[in-house]
Amino acid sequence: MIIGSCAFLQAQSCLQGIKFSNLTSRQGLSQNSVTCVLQDKKGLLWFGTTDGLNKFDGYSFTKYTSEPGNSQTLISNYVSCLYQDRAGHLWVGLYGGGINRMNPATGQITASYHHYKNKPGSLTGNKVKDIYEDKEGLIWVATYGGGVGFIHPVTQKFTRVRYRKAGIDVETNFSFCILNDQDKGLWVGSNVGLLYLDLKTKQFTGFYHINHPGFSQRMAESVKTGINQIVRDKKQRHILWLCTHNSGLVKFNTQTHKAEEWLMHDPANPLSVNSNSVWSFYQDSAGNSWVGSRKGFHWFNPKTQNFARFLHDAQNKQSITGNDIQQIFEDKAGTVWLCTYDGGISSFNPHLNNFDHYTAFGDKNSRWVNALCEDVQGNIYAGLGKGPHAMAIINRKKRHISLLKHDPANATTIASKIVSRLLPDVSGKGIWVGTIGQGLDYYDIASGEFTHYGYEPLDTTDLRSPHIGALYQDKAQPNILWVGTLGMGLYRFDIKNKVSKVYMKTLRYKGSKLSHNTIIDIAKDYKGNLWLATREGLNCFDPRKEVFTSYFYSFKNPKSLSNNYVSSLCVDAQGVLWVGTHQGLNRLDLRAFYKDGKASFDRYTTQSGLPNEVIHQIIEDNQKRLWVSTNQGLSCLNPETNQWKNYDANNGLQSNEFLAKSGVKTREGAILMGGINGFNLFYPDKVVHNTYKPQVLITDFQIFNQPVPVTKEGILTRPIWATDTVELSYKDKVISFEFAALNYILPEKNTYHIKLENFDADWRNLGTKRFETYTNLAPGTYVLKVKAANNDGVLSDKETRLVVKVRPPFWQTTTFYVLMVVLLIALVLGIVRWRTHNLKKQKKVLEHKVTERTKEIKMQAEELQTQTEEIKAQAEELRKINEQLLELDEFKQGVTGMIVHDLKNPLNTLMAYAKSPEIKQSARQMHHMVLNILDVQKMESAELNPHWDAVQLYEMIEEAIEQIQVLSSQKNLYIQRFRDIDYQVRVDRDLTTRVLVNLLTNAIKHAPLNSSIVIEVNQSADHQIKISITDEGEGVPPELQQTIFDKFFSLSNHHISNIKSTGLGLAFCKLALETQQQTIGVTNHPSKGAQFWFTLSLVDKVMLTDQLLTEQTQQKLLLSATDKQLLQPFVSDLQAIEICEIGRLKKLADGIPHEGSSEIQQWKDLLMEATFSMNQYLFDELVGMID
Repeated sequence: MIIGSCAFLQAQSCLQGIKFSNLTSRQGLSQNSVTCVLQDKKGLLWFGTTDGLNKFDGYSFTKYTSEPGNSQTLISNYVSCLYQDRAGHLWVGLYGGGINRMNPATGQITASYHHYKNKPGSLTGNKVKDIYEDKEGLIWVATYGGGVGFIHPVTQKFTRVRYRKAGIDVETNFSFCILNDQDKGLWVGSNVGLLYLDLKTKQFTGFYHINHPGFSQRMAESVKTGINQIVRDKKQRHILWLCTHNSGLVKFNTQTHKAEEWLMHDPANPLSVNSNSVWSFYQDSAGNSWVGSRKGFHWFNPKTQNFARFLHDAQNKQSITGNDIQQIFEDKAGTVWLCTYDGGISSFNPHLNNFDHYTAFGDKNSRWVNALCEDVQGNIYAGLGKGPHAMAIINRKKRHISLLKHDPANATTIASKIVSRLLPDVSGKGIWVGTIGQGLDYYDIASGEFTHYGYEPLDTTDLRSPHIGALYQDKAQPNILWVGTLGMGLYRFDIKNKVSKVYMKTLRYKGSKLSHNTIIDIAKDYKGNLWLATREGLNCFDPRKEVFTSYFYSFKNPKSLSNNYVSSLCVDAQGVLWVGTHQGLNRLDLRAFYKDGKASFDRYTTQSGLPNEVIHQIIEDNQKRLWVSTNQGLSCLNPETNQWKNYDANNGLQSNEFLAKSGVKTREGAILMGGINGFNLFYPDKVVHNTYKPQVLITDFQIFNQPVPVTKEGILTRPIWATDTVELSYKDKVISFEFAALNYILPEKNTYHIKLENFDADWRNLGTKRFETYTNLAPGTYVLKVKAANNDGVLSDKETRLVVKVRPPFWQTTTFYVLMVVLLIALVLGIVRWRTHNLKKQKKVLEHKVTERTKEIKMQAEELQTQTEEIKAQAEELRKINEQLLELDEFKQGVTGMIVHDLKNPLNTLMAYAKSPEIKQSARQMHHMVLNILDVQKMESAELNPHWDAVQLYEMIEEAIEQIQVLSSQKNLYIQRFRDIDYQVRVDRDLTTRVLVNLLTNAIKHAPLNSSIVIEVNQSADHQIKISITDEGEGVPPELQQTIFDKFFSLSNHHISNIKSTGLGLAFCKLALETQQQTIGVTNHPSKGAQFWFTLSLVDKVMLTDQLLTEQTQQKLLLSATDKQLLQPFVSDLQAIEICEIGRLKKLADGIPHEGSSEIQQWKDLLMEATFSMNQYLFDELVGMID
């Protein structure tokens, strides 16, 4: 049922998108009664109020007020008008205070003009209403009560111009406004009409009544229509628009000198001006005409002479702040400013009115738009979610709206109060309407009646869900309607037969199923498959095979869906599926998907440029860009560049919050987007951006976070924004700058770029931050450069510069350096003179001393000669003694070697034929001592090389124990050894056995009777074992443990023991082990006695096969058949001789001829080496080689 119809006003259509930005005393304005506004040459805005003057930089206000007794402040706080002359002076008209001329850069008052009685040349009135400068530089002033006159720029005196004509006295003292007439004259508005002043003659030449013709003569005389403002029409230059006190807006023709039209308030016509008291009129650069009255702000159509009203709404923060509009002004960027007498300042930019706003459909609560669509006639249908109305039909051609609601008594009305989805039927005859609570309806456009298709829970052939979430109808199958429900799955509804088939999560279809029963959107791709947006994943449904494939978010797969709550779908013209979720936008290339069967999603999130990740609707425009609605406004994506442009409520959107699937593209390319405060209509190709390139001002300068004041002799003598250079001390370590871009369109979105030359290598983007701090600048000259980009990212070409000079400390200045050089030169000269004087004085003293010392030196030289001869004699004597000692040592070594070699043969014979164990033991000891002496000599001269063998350790230990058995039994000693693991070691068997014998012999010597000697074996490291021999003797003092292994060292020599020794046994042990790359040491046992230990290397399998065998191979002797034949006669004699019979063996070996064979000579050398070292194993091996 259509329950309402209303005129669709201009202000509710194309101008509904205007969102006013407001400034009041809460934002720093000195007072909310604002009378006038001006933008100076720098771009700063100045606002006059009834309580002071305000300068505005887009972020903050600077206030100028009157201070009694201070001539550098305003005379009065009531500012009535503002004007800036060609020289840049700011003229401040005061209501009751005359005029102040101000330097806008410094804020200082440079001149004051006031009315003084009986003082020629002063103002004729102090209530100044308007100021203007003509081409000659005369400042014209209109006053209330003092008429019109001018201030001469040279004499600074005021001259009044009076009006007289033909004896008719129309003299008026009340002038309100001035308009330049192309530099020929001035139009002056007064309380009695319009006057014209000739600038050449400085005389009034015309006067025109503008009273409404309907006024009676008596009414005309009493009313005397005054003129508040005069504006020349930009298109029809001969037309003046006159804003009057009580006759509305008057159109005046300067050619006929007549008022042609009076546009006044008509209570019966809502399209008339809202008040006859019109204060201001303005035609902006976009071609709009604006009118400000005592009761509202108006958009004016000169052709139709209709007004669209904008009034203050206390419930709407984006309405104008007050209805009493004093002045309308447009700044350089096209922003329109409204000065209100009762609410502060309002502003908007008509150039950027990109989004039409439709709201409050018949009721202030009917703002919630859940769904939108367009029929074939271009009418817009809005599905509402709150308020008494369920649906609105907007006829944009006829400019009216029809509101529909549910009527329980009428079955042909809509079934529910809440509409969730709208879809035009492909036939063009009706609209499918999804509801919340009452299922599916069909609206017949021709009849205006509804048909209901649900819901019947017991009817299995009907739609059984009361809540509709998505609708889709295919043009190829117009009889089939796909219905997505909120909780009951997907329905395939046969419109003709009124039969439906349901697909639900609980039902399987050929092995597949729907991922969730709540379906929010349906889209069809070029393959004919349906894509379903659900609360739990994305589904691809093949309607021919009835197979579902589901896609979900995966933490492990960055190419999976970004979130499982899928809210919107769009298949674009390129065959790309766009998927909106509650955590970003996803892109799926369907052509690649159908080619390789893999769903690879590209994600777009806040990091990509989205303002919010909850996606409500996705629409592709005719330029192939995507428009995406979110919880934080509307965003446009260019898929080719992946660049985002974001819009919010400040750009004219219904609000920042949109609703799911509330959007559609019309046939003419417009896009509709619905939200919680109505919907927006816009044309993407006509969306205009701000192209104004803002100028930047440096607005504040601080040192150590404290503002620097403006003083006559301080760092700043003028405000920082009017200063070119600042000079600082090196002590000013922390300096800060604040700046403002003079773009007043969404200034919070202005961005800043900064560079400090000689400090910053390149420009830095500060974003929206508009201050920067520098610390510890080195002395020098810097240039601060700042430029800004406006709210749409348009960067200014011009940069603001400030030279910053940091003075060095005195000790780093040129003056200091010059002074230091002068002082240094003076110091050097002084030192030279002082030194020269001293040298002369010292020369005399030295000459005397030299004479005396020369005598002494001669005497000392004679003494030194004598001492030198004595030293030479002593040195010769020492040389001879040293030669004798060397000869003696050589003789000793020879004798020792001869004795040892001569002792070996008798000892070998003695060991061979002695039957007594004691005799054999003594001979063996003596033999070991002899061998020790020989081997020590060889090892010291590096002539002894070890013969490596792989030996079983305990076999070698037992052999050593056997050799000292007699000695141990004599003292009744028990030799204890631990044999847990037998080790195979790599050693020179003979040398190592003798080491063991020497250490055991040493232990026996120092062990008391009936005690024990302990032999322990431990594996100490990889491939290393440690053998320790411990006795129960007195031990070795710590201070002697490092020297006990020295040659000829004996404890008896240090009075520690009475046991005599040669001092060669331990020295031999140390050298023998070092020859094998092993170590030896001694410690005192924790209980008692000494513990001697040494290390050996374990046989490694790899070493045996690689290293040991290599050494054996290198030393292996190969005898030829001829060699063996020559040696064969000597085999029986060799086998008959004992190895200890060294003399016989040597004699026999000397008699073996080698016939020039190196192998036989090598064999003989090895045979003698085995004999001297008593190596029976090697001896037998060499003899066996002959066989």
